[in-house]
Amino acid sequence: MTTNGRSHLFQAFLLLLSFTLGFISSFIGGRNFLKHDCNCQCQYFETHSTLTRFGTRFGSGEGSGKNEQSKSSDPAAPKKYFLDCGANMASSVTLFRDTYPGAYDFIIHSFEIDPQLKPYFAPFTSDGQTFVHIPQGVAGETGNMTAYLEGPWFPGKINNKLDMQWGGGTLFAYRNEKRESSNDGGTRKLSRHVSIPTVDLSQWIRKNTRKEDYVILKLDVEGAEYEILMKMLADNTFDWIDKFYGEFHDWAPTQYSQHQKDKLRDDLHAVGADQVTWAGEYKSFSDFDIMLNIKIPDNIPGSVFKASDSCKVDGTDRKSVV
Repeated sequence: MTTNGRSHLFQAFLLLLSFTLGFISSFIGGRNFLKHDCNCQCQYFETHSTLTRFGTRFGSGEGSGKNEQSKSSDPAAPKKYFLDCGANMASSVTLFRDTYPGAYDFIIHSFEIDPQLKPYFAPFTSDGQTFVHIPQGVAGETGNMTAYLEGPWFPGKINNKLDMQWGGGTLFAYRNEKRESSNDGGTRKLSRHVSIPTVDLSQWIRKNTRKEDYVILKLDVEGAEYEILMKMLADNTFDWIDKFYGEFHDWAPTQYSQHQKDKLRDDLHAVGADQVTWAGEYKSFSDFDIMLNIKIPDNIPGSVFKASDSCKVDGTDRKSVV
């Protein structure tokens, strides 16, 4: 082999060694997750080990000084809770456990009205940290209500103009969804009508968590949120809540006017309880980038699970897949 050839081989060896050591270092560190941009340059994001950004109570002004401890054998130690209301097919449990900083320090309580969705939670309940309440609706009072649930999928089933199975159901249905004579379940194909128990969520939170605990509330309950949130405000239950995720469903057929819904948002804002969007079915929450401290520049083309044709490397067209 020529001297020039040995030189090239040695340079290649050094490059390979450098790459391997860098990969091992990032892997062992456990905090860095590799992500690529379209120029084939490595970017990283780091997860926060604690939830320091949200370490104050709603409406408390100054920091509460609450100690956000991890799991402890001391029963008196503060705990962390993720209250998953409108749990669907375990989509939010999956998203939370897979992506949220310190997720395995949290005790999860999942509430879902459709009993047929309970098997989706089987992979999680064995950890001793995930508790499933199915069928159980969350509401403004404890009692029983009719749940309007999606029927089984069948070839050619069209839901919201799509061939889809969205799972779950609602306590607030349209008239054509309530009709027992309707074979297809109306607008959202809610052909199964069953009576289920409901729990006053405001009182449940006050009885099962403490003010010194760190409590995340996720509320995605297809219209039931208005009565629940009004009751929580009346009970001052947001003194127990540290972070509020969810969705509002202004289109849902509830008894509340748009004026009442807008006032509710204003009242929540007044106590510092602005809702942060959470969409478990889309594997997304709106402060994802903040919580995970993602460092990928905003001008990087492409989006998750999609191919981009707008990449160039040294003037050559390339595809980017994120």
